[in-house]
Amino acid sequence: MRAVERAYAIAAALALAAGADVRVSRTPGGYLLTAAVPADPQRQLETLPALGLSDRFGHSSRDGLLWCAVDALEA
Repeated sequence: MRAVERAYAIAAALALAAGADVRVSRTPGGYLLTAAVPADPQRQLETLPALGLSDRFGHSSRDGLLWCAVDALEA
């Protein structure tokens, strides 16, 4: 699966789990996906499987965002 396809598949899963829109941005190394951290702790837990599909993930307490990165390894 190409990186762009993988990024959008993860974005769809993350949007469903978080109940929020996901922003997909192209970066020099691949794709960055961001979404608002859900207020409901159960929904927060439900985002973990989607985040785990990415190459890296985390959150920003300051911005209230979940983020994950998909590396572009295509030649």
